[in-house]
Amino acid sequence: MSDKVFWLGAVGILAFAALVLWLRDRVRDARHVPENERKLSERRNLRGATSFVCFLWAAGSAVRVVQTIGIVPRVMYTAMATVFVWISWHAYKGYHQIGVEIKREHLLDRERN
Repeated sequence: MSDKVFWLGAVGILAFAALVLWLRDRVRDARHVPENERKLSERRNLRGATSFVCFLWAAGSAVRVVQTIGIVPRVMYTAMATVFVWISWHAYKGYHQIGVEIKREHLLDRERN
């Protein structure tokens, strides 16, 4: 029974994500958002998601370090957590940098108009 509930929940989450993405595109089409702004926004969302997911993996690896008894698995999980934190930090810096680019473009557009 729990296996069916898991798969039903996974399908529900994917369907909800698809609906949200579809609605986002509809709103952008209605607002006439330029293509370059869409691409920057998608890049920023990808960097933010990468940062968030790597942070979750780092937290999971840190929990496994505490739960594991052997020294070799602890070293492996510590190395994994370190790598995931590093990836998360660099993705976050990219996320922030793209946000600055978007703000700069908005300011340039306001000056032009």
